[in-house]
Amino acid sequence: MPEKLPTIRVRRQVDPGRPDRASAAARGYDRRWRRWRLMYLRRNPMCEAVGCDQPAGEVDHIAPLACGGTGEEENLQALCRTHHNRKTMTESSGCPRLRIVYGPPGSGKSSFVAGKRQSHELVIDTDGLANTIFGTRWFELAPDARAIVLHVRRELMRAARAFAGKVWLVAVNTGDGTQICTWHESIPCLLSREDCRKQIMRDSRRSSAEKVHDLELLDSPLG
Repeated sequence: MPEKLPTIRVRRQVDPGRPDRASAAARGYDRRWRRWRLMYLRRNPMCEAVGCDQPAGEVDHIAPLACGGTGEEENLQALCRTHHNRKTMTESSGCPRLRIVYGPPGSGKSSFVAGKRQSHELVIDTDGLANTIFGTRWFELAPDARAIVLHVRRELMRAARAFAGKVWLVAVNTGDGTQICTWHESIPCLLSREDCRKQIMRDSRRSSAEKVHDLELLDSPLG
């Protein structure tokens, strides 16, 4: 069995190049970590970033230690240096790289994400996936088609753990995000039900059937 991961202990040491920052050992990257890192790379020699076929050179904490991440194996991934550097640069601007935008139908979730996301950022949206794969909205799909969309969504959720950039998740609530990581930024779109109802009714992109469906969902316990 592999050696148990090292316990993170804080020591009174500083980085000589950055006196305001604790040393690598104090941040958990001590001799035991270096030994475990080599073992992990031997077992996972290829980069785990989506679509990458390069050899891994770094063991990355998916949720950084500084943001509450742990040294448990499920929080680790092998990355090539390019993807590791890209993820580190993303994290340097602030810990949360997962943004969950949630709210009832008609609250403007998809529009909010479309206006905020960058072209290189990943968006996971069930309705968007249904439209991309089948050219229609989720509620119009047959059960077998829904199963395909859910499968693709699950795979995207899994792949997002190794994605080097920011991830946007469009959801009714924040629960789904824990499949990606436990640290995230939640952005509520909390219009009143009446305002949501008005948004749905005046949205020219929605068909009559879509409006009926979304109004029913808005009045349901999920809405």
